[in-house]
Amino acid sequence: MKNIEELVDSFIDQLPCKADRPYPEMKVERENPRYAKLLMDAYADGGKSEFTAIGQYMHHHFTIENKEIADTEFCIALIEMKHLEMLADLITKLGGNPKFKRTNNAWWDGGEVSYGDTTCLKLKLDIEAEKAAIEGYRLLLSEIHDKYVQQALCRILEDEEVHLQLLTALLHKHCRK
Repeated sequence: MKNIEELVDSFIDQLPCKADRPYPEMKVERENPRYAKLLMDAYADGGKSEFTAIGQYMHHHFTIENKEIADTEFCIALIEMKHLEMLADLITKLGGNPKFKRTNNAWWDGGEVSYGDTTCLKLKLDIEAEKAAIEGYRLLLSEIHDKYVQQALCRILEDEEVHLQLLTALLHKHCRK
């Protein structure tokens, strides 16, 4: 049997809801616990984290009846899982411990997910979450000066921009008002 991570990576590479460029190898210049702590914000600290995004997109996938939108939500959730894996790898290599905790040491909880009541509201919440993620990754890029971590963050940022485009197009197509 093939290595499960190789199978998953091969599957992820075929998904239509990500940027075309391959993902870089996860490595760091040297351990840096401060950088690891900064990455925890994107990993599992609140509404703009990858862990929250996965919960939000999966909930929306389960509760949206429109197949095109539900499939897009599921696809994006899978890419966010890839981002979570990348961040966990970087946090570990930087000397951190990728627990699902906030930087204030409180545990992550499902109250961070923006659930929404209607399909159009869910899309609007997803768009806001993607905008917040993009802003968060840009901030991390300005604070982290490890060239390998920056490569990974730039690649994640590319996916987030694709997600924003896809969700915006779905909102315009299905929620004209």
